[in-house]
Amino acid sequence: MNRKHALLASLSALVTLSIFAIASAQTKPSDAASDKPAAGEKVENPSYKAWMNYKPGTSVTMKGSTTAQGQDVELDVTTKLVSLDDEKAVLEVATVAKANGMEMPQPAQKMEVPKSVSKSDLEKPGKGFDPSLLANAKEEKVTVAAGTFNAKMIEFNKTQQGMTRSVKSWFSEEVPGGTVKQEVSGEGNQNGQEMKFQMKMELSSIDKK
Repeated sequence: MNRKHALLASLSALVTLSIFAIASAQTKPSDAASDKPAAGEKVENPSYKAWMNYKPGTSVTMKGSTTAQGQDVELDVTTKLVSLDDEKAVLEVATVAKANGMEMPQPAQKMEVPKSVSKSDLEKPGKGFDPSLLANAKEEKVTVAAGTFNAKMIEFNKTQQGMTRSVKSWFSEEVPGGTVKQEVSGEGNQNGQEMKFQMKMELSSIDKK
């Protein structure tokens, strides 16, 4: 694999991780939060709730761009609901990075979004995020290519697979999966490369089933 292909592959993987960040945010409010449940209690996962009213086959596509290592890259990310039951939603995320006439599809990855999670597990990757992040967020109207939605902006930091990312995301229950817009910056080591990047993604289309 040449250097440009390696960079595109790394960026594709980063985007997939960033899209997963909302469903698996490794963050929670401060201990001072008055509405914080006890560690052993279960909390509802907002990402599951944002998929629960849709049938398998429903998908959303986000488009945007990222800048890393002096390279500007266009991004297409499609997230499809594969299955849904009373305990979890199973998603499939397919990412395509494009730069300088080259296109690098990333192998589709599956992830499970649980309906609820123990409070003590919120520090673990893939376990969801605390709904009080949304409860304490201010709602605003956000316009993207897919339409105008009422969304709440949340911010958090996440470290996973050698990368530390700062995420700002606009989340709405009006769209499958919840994510309307996302801005991410980060740095660290990805596939053996030291990287810094900035990324902006917006919801471009919704295919409801």
